[in-house]
Amino acid sequence: MKIMKDMQRSKIIIALLLCLLIGGLLPSLFMAFSGKLVLFIGLLLLFLFLLALKKGRITVYDWLILIFIGIPFHNFRIMFGSFFLRITEVFFIPFLVWGSIQIYKDKEKLKNLARLSLEYLILLFFVAFTLMSTLLSENIFISTYRTVVLTYLIGMSFLISRLLNNKEKIYLIVKAMITVSAAASIFAIFQSFMPALQMFRPIPLASLGHLTIFRSGAGWRNPNYFALYVTMILPITYVCKMSKLFPGKKFLNICFVLQLLGVFSTYSRLGLISISLTFLCMLWVRGKRYLAVIILIVLVLLPTIAFLNMEYIYKNNTYLAKSIFRIARFEAVNKNPLLIAGWRRDAWIANVRMFLDRPFLGVGPYMSTDMYSEYRPYDEVFPWEDLAVHNEYLSLLSERGIFGLVLFLVFLLFLSTRAIVYYKNNKTSVHGKLMLGLWASIMNFIWFSFGAAAINSVQFWINVGIIFALYNCTKNELETIDNDLRDGALNG
Repeated sequence: MKIMKDMQRSKIIIALLLCLLIGGLLPSLFMAFSGKLVLFIGLLLLFLFLLALKKGRITVYDWLILIFIGIPFHNFRIMFGSFFLRITEVFFIPFLVWGSIQIYKDKEKLKNLARLSLEYLILLFFVAFTLMSTLLSENIFISTYRTVVLTYLIGMSFLISRLLNNKEKIYLIVKAMITVSAAASIFAIFQSFMPALQMFRPIPLASLGHLTIFRSGAGWRNPNYFALYVTMILPITYVCKMSKLFPGKKFLNICFVLQLLGVFSTYSRLGLISISLTFLCMLWVRGKRYLAVIILIVLVLLPTIAFLNMEYIYKNNTYLAKSIFRIARFEAVNKNPLLIAGWRRDAWIANVRMFLDRPFLGVGPYMSTDMYSEYRPYDEVFPWEDLAVHNEYLSLLSERGIFGLVLFLVFLLFLSTRAIVYYKNNKTSVHGKLMLGLWASIMNFIWFSFGAAAINSVQFWINVGIIFALYNCTKNELETIDNDLRDGALNG
């Protein structure tokens, strides 16, 4: 057990060092060189560093941890003509090769490979239906390419569910995931005050004296998606901290605080709302319902008070006004409060019109933004010709039709039900509490998807894979115990 803990600790240190390495290296290189050259240099250094530390013995879990490290740098990519590969996709290739070899060598895994859970069977139909919708797309190339990306993410989650075949490996991977997100949050916190660390166009929020506050996104152009990444891990960190899943409670406390600060540094209203609702769900499931109701009332009252005192806030606190309302001038937001939502009403109307026009197969995957000009309402609120709906459910409805939306919703329902039933059956055990955190991360995705296009979130599909890995481990353990009891009874 001590050897296993030492191995875990060393791998986490490796992950942290690698994350700090690219966190300190890429911004400075990005200022002087092209993004493509930065990626090649960064990936080469990562590989050589890992190779030296591991003395050439790289496992499939090391490649998975490198995928984790690549997630905070989502918008860095290597271009190949009209195609591109993100860092996570680059590291997925060796992960796929190493994982396939491991499964091929394990006859039991190979035999069970074709056994799909109901959720993955639903996803198979969902992908097939998405490909059918692609045929109606105005730009088949873009629809097909992005559908391939979605398919790879689903495949990655399935591979994770089969490779993490014992709880020690799952705990190791979860701890690495927490560490990387905490390290990325450190970087995001510094970005709030140091525009030189911003990897893309800095997004200023407000000025406090001589200090300008910027919205942080780590390696995302849109800070909201960095907020989604961190809030997908925050509830997992919380339950690991509360259930003492790992020996170092101080370490988890530090990671939890850093992640909270990382989310706050994005100034993502959607991220803060989704993680608040997620923790309310956790309190409710854990039986602390009075506390959940009280917090819910407070969460409803705060924005109500803010809206009722909008003019006062604008006059006396610019920082708070820009954080809550985003719009610089009170006159503009007072005249048209819909501006707070970023013209989303126009996008919602356009996407509903797309669905009504093509209710069964939609306008094609990832095409709702491109098709906006054909279905837009001409109310002169939004002046441009393309507008993203920023609502995953509406985009599924408009792009894949009613069947595409229903299939994905059924998948989410079955997935969350499987996770919460597992927790209720194992709530006193450590792995049961870990499943609570994983379930909460799915709930966070569900809330967040009301305000963003989130289906291609790498972290979401990783968490899906870990849910099934944990479920399969317990199932295999129970089957082993039953077989041993049966054998003992026969021998007796």
